[in-house]
Amino acid sequence: MFNKILSFFSLLFLSLALTACGGGSPEKVAQQFYTATYKGDIDTVMKLIYIPASEKKPGVEDMMKGKLTMIIGEAKQQADGKGGVKKIATEKAQYNSDKTQATVKVTVTFKKDNEQVSENVKMIKDEKKQWKVNL
Repeated sequence: MFNKILSFFSLLFLSLALTACGGGSPEKVAQQFYTATYKGDIDTVMKLIYIPASEKKPGVEDMMKGKLTMIIGEAKQQADGKGGVKKIATEKAQYNSDKTQATVKVTVTFKKDNEQVSENVKMIKDEKKQWKVNL
Protein backbone atom coordinates (compact mmCIF):
# COMPACT_ATOMS: atom_id res chain seq x y z
CA MET A 1 0.00 0.00 0.00
CA PHE A 2 2.81 2.39 0.94
CA ASN A 3 4.50 1.76 -2.43
CA LYS A 4 1.32 2.68 -4.31
CA ILE A 5 1.01 5.94 -2.39
CA LEU A 6 4.69 6.72 -2.94
CA SER A 7 4.36 5.94 -6.66
CA PHE A 8 1.31 8.20 -6.93
CA PHE A 9 3.05 11.16 -5.30
CA SER A 10 6.21 10.58 -7.34
CA LEU A 11 4.19 10.63 -10.55
CA LEU A 12 2.31 13.73 -9.40
CA PHE A 13 5.57 15.54 -8.56
CA LEU A 14 7.11 14.61 -11.93
CA SER A 15 4.03 15.86 -13.78
CA LEU A 16 4.09 19.17 -11.93
CA ALA A 17 7.82 19.60 -12.52
CA LEU A 18 7.44 19.01 -16.26
CA THR A 19 4.49 21.37 -16.46
CA ALA A 20 6.40 24.10 -14.66
CA CYS A 21 9.21 23.84 -17.20
CA GLY A 22 7.13 24.61 -20.25
CA GLY A 23 5.30 21.38 -20.94
CA GLY A 24 1.69 21.32 -21.97
CA SER A 25 -0.42 23.38 -24.32
CA PRO A 26 0.53 26.87 -25.48
CA GLU A 27 -2.45 28.24 -23.53
CA LYS A 28 -1.25 26.62 -20.30
CA VAL A 29 2.33 27.82 -20.75
CA ALA A 30 1.16 31.37 -21.51
CA GLN A 31 -0.97 31.32 -18.37
CA GLN A 32 1.96 30.02 -16.30
CA PHE A 33 4.16 32.77 -17.75
CA TYR A 34 1.75 35.54 -16.73
CA THR A 35 1.16 33.99 -13.31
CA ALA A 36 4.91 33.87 -12.67
CA THR A 37 5.38 37.39 -14.01
CA TYR A 38 2.81 38.98 -11.71
CA LYS A 39 4.15 36.99 -8.74
CA GLY A 40 7.68 38.21 -9.49
CA ASP A 41 8.98 34.64 -10.03
CA ILE A 42 11.94 35.28 -12.35
CA ASP A 43 13.18 31.67 -12.27
CA THR A 44 9.90 30.31 -13.64
CA VAL A 45 9.70 33.11 -16.21
CA MET A 46 13.21 32.23 -17.45
CA LYS A 47 12.23 28.55 -17.81
CA LEU A 48 9.21 29.50 -19.92
CA ILE A 49 11.03 31.82 -22.35
CA TYR A 50 12.37 30.56 -25.64
CA ILE A 51 16.08 31.16 -26.06
CA PRO A 52 17.40 30.03 -29.46
CA ALA A 53 20.39 27.67 -29.37
CA SER A 54 22.46 30.30 -31.20
CA GLU A 55 21.90 32.71 -28.27
CA LYS A 56 22.84 30.26 -25.53
CA LYS A 57 26.28 31.71 -24.92
CA PRO A 58 27.99 32.47 -21.63
CA GLY A 59 26.52 35.58 -20.06
CA VAL A 60 23.53 35.95 -22.40
CA GLU A 61 21.04 34.26 -20.07
CA ASP A 62 22.41 36.23 -17.10
CA MET A 63 21.98 39.49 -19.03
CA MET A 64 18.41 38.52 -19.99
CA LYS A 65 17.63 37.53 -16.42
CA GLY A 66 18.89 40.88 -15.15
CA LYS A 67 16.76 42.88 -17.58
CA LEU A 68 13.70 40.69 -17.04
CA THR A 69 14.06 40.97 -13.26
CA MET A 70 13.54 44.74 -13.56
CA ILE A 71 10.57 44.38 -15.93
CA ILE A 72 8.94 41.67 -13.81
CA GLY A 73 9.47 43.75 -10.67
CA GLU A 74 7.57 46.61 -12.29
CA ALA A 75 4.77 44.27 -13.40
CA LYS A 76 4.45 42.89 -9.87
CA GLN A 77 4.31 46.42 -8.43
CA GLN A 78 1.64 47.33 -10.97
CA ALA A 79 -0.44 44.25 -10.06
CA ASP A 80 -0.02 44.92 -6.33
CA GLY A 81 -1.23 48.48 -6.91
CA LYS A 82 -4.37 47.08 -8.52
CA GLY A 83 -5.09 44.81 -5.57
CA GLY A 84 -3.37 41.79 -7.10
CA VAL A 85 -4.41 39.43 -9.86
CA LYS A 86 -7.93 38.05 -9.68
CA LYS A 87 -7.81 35.82 -12.75
CA ILE A 88 -5.67 34.99 -15.77
CA ALA A 89 -7.62 33.60 -18.71
CA THR A 90 -6.50 32.42 -22.13
CA GLU A 91 -8.31 31.96 -25.39
CA LYS A 92 -7.75 29.05 -27.74
CA ALA A 93 -4.38 29.23 -29.49
CA GLN A 94 -4.11 30.17 -33.15
CA TYR A 95 -1.46 27.95 -34.79
CA ASN A 96 0.74 28.29 -37.86
CA SER A 97 0.42 25.62 -40.57
CA ASP A 98 2.89 23.14 -39.03
CA LYS A 99 1.85 23.86 -35.41
CA THR A 100 5.34 24.91 -34.33
CA GLN A 101 4.22 28.44 -33.46
CA ALA A 102 1.06 29.83 -31.93
CA THR A 103 -0.50 33.02 -30.68
CA VAL A 104 -2.49 33.00 -27.45
CA LYS A 105 -4.66 35.86 -26.23
CA VAL A 106 -4.20 36.29 -22.49
CA THR A 107 -6.56 38.42 -20.38
CA VAL A 108 -5.50 39.41 -16.88
CA THR A 109 -8.21 40.61 -14.49
CA PHE A 110 -7.08 42.59 -11.46
CA LYS A 111 -8.95 42.65 -8.17
CA LYS A 112 -9.33 46.41 -7.96
CA ASP A 113 -12.30 47.51 -10.11
CA ASN A 114 -12.04 44.26 -12.13
CA GLU A 115 -9.69 46.09 -14.51
CA GLN A 116 -8.61 43.92 -17.43
CA VAL A 117 -5.53 43.89 -19.64
CA SER A 118 -5.33 41.69 -22.74
CA GLU A 119 -2.28 40.79 -24.81
CA ASN A 120 -1.46 38.40 -27.61
CA VAL A 121 1.47 36.16 -26.66
CA LYS A 122 3.64 34.56 -29.31
CA MET A 123 4.55 30.95 -28.54
CA ILE A 124 7.06 28.60 -30.16
CA LYS A 125 8.04 24.97 -29.77
CA ASP A 126 11.66 24.58 -28.71
CA GLU A 127 14.14 21.87 -29.67
CA LYS A 128 12.57 19.55 -27.09
CA LYS A 129 9.09 20.13 -28.58
CA GLN A 130 7.94 22.10 -25.53
CA TRP A 131 5.97 25.32 -25.82
CA LYS A 132 7.81 28.47 -24.77
CA VAL A 133 7.04 32.18 -24.85
CA ASN A 134 8.75 33.76 -27.85
CA LEU A 135 9.81 37.27 -26.85
